[in-house]
Amino acid sequence: MQLNIATDYAVRIVIYMAKQRRIVSSRELSENLKISQPFIYKIMRKLNHAGILAINTGIHGGYILQKETEQINLFEIMDTMEKTMKWNIFMVSISPACGLCFLSCLNILLIHQI
Repeated sequence: MQLNIATDYAVRIVIYMAKQRRIVSSRELSENLKISQPFIYKIMRKLNHAGILAINTGIHGGYILQKETEQINLFEIMDTMEKTMKWNIFMVSISPACGLCFLSCLNILLIHQI
């Protein structure tokens, strides 16, 4: 499975924002993650629509996560950004061995890196 670049950037953005735990501007994201601001706007609109982050307008505006980091699911980010992808049943079904799906396991790894 190969993810599109917007999904890769969305995951990086969410990780960066989770580490900051404050309002982050598109300029800051662009400078620190080396992503163009127009591309950040496009990604942020999708993440906002999915309820992953909120957009604050005004002079001190920017973006902030709407959920606690423990509640952010990697599958939710991927599903938001990869609208044309068909998910394999293994990716989203619960494993009887551990009670988690593959994406939940990836999400746990992602959270532990933060």
